[in-house]
Amino acid sequence: MNNGCGVIQSKRLSSMGGCLTRDRDLPPMELRYRAAIVLRSVRAFMTLKELSGVLGLPQSIISRYANMRLLPSRDSAQRIMDSLLSKKVLAGILMKRITASRPFKAGTVYDITAAAGDPNILNLVGEYVCTKSGGNFDAVIAPEVGGITFATAVSMVSRKPLIIARRSKVASEGFLEIPVYRDPTAVDYYYIKSVDLERARKVLIVDDFGLKGSTLSSFVERLEAAGKEVTGVYLMIGIGSDWKKAHPLADAILEIEL
Repeated sequence: MNNGCGVIQSKRLSSMGGCLTRDRDLPPMELRYRAAIVLRSVRAFMTLKELSGVLGLPQSIISRYANMRLLPSRDSAQRIMDSLLSKKVLAGILMKRITASRPFKAGTVYDITAAAGDPNILNLVGEYVCTKSGGNFDAVIAPEVGGITFATAVSMVSRKPLIIARRSKVASEGFLEIPVYRDPTAVDYYYIKSVDLERARKVLIVDDFGLKGSTLSSFVERLEAAGKEVTGVYLMIGIGSDWKKAHPLADAILEIEL
C-alpha cells in the first residue's frame, strides 16, 4: 500500500511514553502507535461514519487503524491526535458515561463512576492532559479518593510520578498539611509526604470533579507556599465556573453550566 501505513512493530514500543507536544518532538513510531491507541479508544464511543466525518479519512482506513492492523502514517497520526483529543470530542464521550439526577440544574447529583472506571476514557483524558500541558511538570498531585483514577491515567501516559494527598498522616514522617475549608465551620485536611515533594519542582493538580473549587484553591495555595510551581489544574468534569478561580490555567474536559 502507498498510504504511509506500516505493520505494528511491538518490539519498538516498550520504551515509549511521555507527553506529546509537537510531532517533530516525537519519534515517528511513537506518534503513530499512540495515535492508533487514541483512535481505538474513541472508536468505543463513535461509529466509523462519525469518525470519518471528524478525521476526513475513509472508513475502511479508520477501521484498520482502530483494529491495530496497520499504523497511521505520520501525517494521519498527527491529524488523529489533533482532532480526537479536542474538548468537543472528549466532552461528548464523557456525557455518554455520566448520569445526572436533574441534568443541568442546581443541586444535580452527577455520577461519574462509569467514566472514571472506563479504560478507554482514562487513556483519552491522560493523553489530553499531557498534550494540553506540553509535559511541563515533574509530578501529578491528586487528592485521595476522587481524583486518583484520573491522576493515575495522567501519570501513566506522561511517565511522571503520581503523588497522592492522603486524608491521614503517618506521625513519623514529615509532611505538607493542606487544610480545605468547606464552610466557616468545616475543614478537611490532606497530607503529602515531604519526601515525595522534594523530587518535584513543577506540579500538576488533577481531580475528577469540581464545583466550588475549594479543594483546588487550597492545594494551589499551599503548594505554591511550599515553593512548588503549579503549572496546571485539570478536572475531568467542572460544574459552573467557581472552580476556574483556583488557577489561571484551570481546565476541565467537560464543563457543565449551572
